[in-house]
This record gives sequence, C-alpha cells and structure tokens, in this order.
Amino acid sequence: MTIPENAQVMADAQRLLDYMDAEGLDGAVRVNRGQQHMGGIVVDSALQRRNKYTATVAPRVQKIVEQWPEAATTTGFRRLTGGGDTAGFDWSLNEGLGALGKVIDWSSPARLIQMSETAQVFADQGIDTTDQLRDALEAGQTRSALRRQLQRVRNIGPKTLDYFDILCGITEAAAIDSRIRLATTWAGIEKQGYDHPREVMFHAANTRYWRLSDLDAVLWAAHED
Repeated sequence: MTIPENAQVMADAQRLLDYMDAEGLDGAVRVNRGQQHMGGIVVDSALQRRNKYTATVAPRVQKIVEQWPEAATTTGFRRLTGGGDTAGFDWSLNEGLGALGKVIDWSSPARLIQMSETAQVFADQGIDTTDQLRDALEAGQTRSALRRQLQRVRNIGPKTLDYFDILCGITEAAAIDSRIRLATTWAGIEKQGYDHPREVMFHAANTRYWRLSDLDAVLWAAHED
C-alpha cells in the first residue's frame, strides 16, 4: 500500500525529531548564518558545491571579507573583479578575476567565472547590499525573478538557490546538501531527492515551533561529511 505524500512527510518528520531527541540536537537554538558582505556571499555560494566547508570554503570567505572590505557591496566587488569581464581571464594577472583568485587562493577559472556571473545578476537586479538581497528574496515577485536569473548561471541549482536565503539571514530557509542528507539518512528516512527532505524539515520545524534555518543549522553542524 502506498503511503500518501503528506502522511509520508509527517511520518518522516517525526522520525527526524525522534532522531534529534536521541542525539540531543535542539533546533530551538537560534543561529544567524547571515553575512553582511556581498563578496563573501558570492564566494561562499560558488565554492560550497562539492567542497569541504570548514577546510576549503570558510577560510576563503574570511579572506575576501578581511582583505577586500570594499567588496561588501556588489558594486565594490564588481569593480575589484573587472566589472564582470570573464573573456580575458588570466589567473597570473593581479587584476580582475585574477586578483580575486589570488585573494581567495583559488586558481580554477570555472568557480571564479561563476562568482562574476552571480555578481552580474545581482547588479542587473539592482541588488547592491545584503539587506537588499534579503528584501528581494523575501518578496514573492522579486524572489521569483531573481531566482530565475540566478538559475541561468552555470552550476546554480535548487540547493544553491536556497542557500542564498541562508547566506542573507532569512530564517525560513533550508538547503539540502550532503550534511542534511546524512542527517535524514541516519534518522531512518528512506525517501531522499531534494524536495522531500526539505518538506520533512519544514514540518518538523513547525511541529516544534522552531525556525527552519535553526533546524537546518543544528543538523548541518552535527553532520560534517
């Protein structure tokens, strides 16, 4: 007998909560992972895919925040990276994307170009600050338009789109990555994919009156892959 989808979500949400209770994981603890530096958000979003966050991503985000404070705005980031020009990329040069590569110690052009194209989308949408990014993602009409444009950037899929919510401090946010999948697997949730675990987390958070982003944060922190 096939279990109705909503019943499956509710059952798996309870499995997740039972697992968290057994492991002493509390989604009521409030965590703010929002950043105040657009360059940091751009770098973080581009590097998080298939990289170890603590070892690879976090140090590079810290580098751009500390060494390029003027990149806190989209305008400043694009000025420092050559205004979005990706045609003449040369990592050996201390300018444009080459300069960005040196600051964050990253030589692969694909990720650097993704950063440039992401910043271009923000500029095209009139988003210069983290507050403006959060406002755009919290409003239904601008959210849909922005996400459509971001999804045109190579390697930006559903997880990265949702991750932008987390990076700008939206509290009703979750991004299903390898750590979250590990948590749901250990909780005994068999159905995976992307949408089902997210719906499970949403229901679990509502059941306990937790913020979705806090549930995401505690599961993410406890399941380093």
